[in-house]
Amino acid sequence: LVVASDEDAMRDVITRFRRRAPKDEPSLAANALYQSSVAPAGAMRAFLNIEQITQLIGPLLMMSGQTGNAITKLARVQAWELTSRIRDGLIHATGVVRYSTPDPEPLPAIARRTFALTTPATMLYAVQPASWGTGYQELLDSLALTGNPQVLGKAQQFERMLRRQKIRPREDFFEFLGPETAVLATWRPGAQFPEGTLAVARREGVRPQLNAVMNALKDLALGANAEVNWEVTPAGDQTFHVLRLGAGLVAPTYFVVDDLLVLTTTPDSAKELAAQWRNPQTTLTGQPAYQRLVAQLPANPHESLYFDLPAFARALLPRVRTEGWPQTETIARHLTPYASATVKAPQHETTDTFSTLGKPMTAVAGLAGLVAVAQPYLPLIPPPGNSAAPPPPSRP
Repeated sequence: LVVASDEDAMRDVITRFRRRAPKDEPSLAANALYQSSVAPAGAMRAFLNIEQITQLIGPLLMMSGQTGNAITKLARVQAWELTSRIRDGLIHATGVVRYSTPDPEPLPAIARRTFALTTPATMLYAVQPASWGTGYQELLDSLALTGNPQVLGKAQQFERMLRRQKIRPREDFFEFLGPETAVLATWRPGAQFPEGTLAVARREGVRPQLNAVMNALKDLALGANAEVNWEVTPAGDQTFHVLRLGAGLVAPTYFVVDDLLVLTTTPDSAKELAAQWRNPQTTLTGQPAYQRLVAQLPANPHESLYFDLPAFARALLPRVRTEGWPQTETIARHLTPYASATVKAPQHETTDTFSTLGKPMTAVAGLAGLVAVAQPYLPLIPPPGNSAAPPPPSRP
């Protein structure tokens, strides 16, 4: 079965299939990038040659003023390839992105020190290097290009609030964060939500400005309301800053421990993370499923992700309507965790993934599940300038 965009494209396909194309007509088989890609025997293979597209849109994006790192990276892309096969009952996919030139500002490798915050119950652990100063500037540039006065006004308000205190957001704060950046999540038995955590490496210069930045973010999101403030909660030699919202289901909490800045969704989670960091117990390495998957992935990757899909299903499915579906435990038994690792070279990066559903379906399942759980509780978050929260929704 062949589907083409128009008659001319179909004629070209038929001509090539019958080997009637002129000998000097370029073909994909003669493409050096295609020749350099090797697919394992029996694997499904996809190859996308996008160098001509990036050569066309790259200058246009530059002319439009979009010169951020992400745009520059997009303009450097030559080709994308994917191979997929079944390996030990799992979908093993390998994606390769090839670039025309080396990254002009490569991020340094990370030590994955945030892995010490994990436990065998950790449902999600994703870590990668990130330039927070560059990312903040790119965000401002993108907001300016949207032309949305309300969104742009919020960004300008944030800048003004900090500059009144003689703090330059990028130079005095965000440049001191990173590169190691990790996201963690744990869903406790019986909890309504998973607990999410952002852990970022920091340099010493970030601490004096931290409270001012967090206050500015709070005022930006909720309005300058004296009834909703960060509560300072000492606990031994550790200090936690807690912002209690709505009915208390979510209470963002941040703290600094050694060279890490940690922001999480509940005070209990913050205390456990601080204790885990100072007195490390068993990490994700105590999870047999994690050990099996990591053993098949490249060592010392630049980026990695682990998502315990069976644990997510066991926590989520009892909370959504699943009439006619198999029992939760039956579904969970047919799932395996998702794991990926990305290794970067000067002119290409390779990502290996192992999963039951494949990367796209795993992402869709995770996002859909979180939306389904969060929807009844969104009204609990007070609107800007109003600290009063409506009563919690009735439980079925």
